[in-house]
Amino acid sequence: MGDWVVIRAKEREGTASIHEILPRKSKFSRKNVGAETTEQIVATNVDTVFLVSGLDGDFNPRRIERYLILAWESGANPVIVLNKADVCPNLEACLREVSAIALGVPIITISAATSQGLEELKYMERKQDQREYIAEKEKWKKLTKAMGNYQKA
Repeated sequence: MGDWVVIRAKEREGTASIHEILPRKSKFSRKNVGAETTEQIVATNVDTVFLVSGLDGDFNPRRIERYLILAWESGANPVIVLNKADVCPNLEACLREVSAIALGVPIITISAATSQGLEELKYMERKQDQREYIAEKEKWKKLTKAMGNYQKA
């Protein structure tokens, strides 16, 4: 996602120039990696941020809480996506723990391996104009592969 701009087309030359950068309705940013403490903008004008977290051995409610704070500070609406519901030994306890830190935030439990919950996730995704997913790289690869396979089915 990025900034929205007003352009001025130069049809004779087949080019355009940016006339104005429109105000951002949301901005998702973090500190740059390294010694500098400058801001790195990750995405702008995002309506909804899907925060993806695994229910396996990597389950970490504090990380989800940090992502929630970033989403709220950005101006976007968070949706929590808890993946690997099929391997979670105590799904109800995990849901209670996440619900306690995410008051009013939609929580979707899915299993990319079994397609559990993917229809609900696709429905939520279709309702959003501008959306972004936040997940660790490997989780993201598995989720997008599962959603692609689910769409084909």
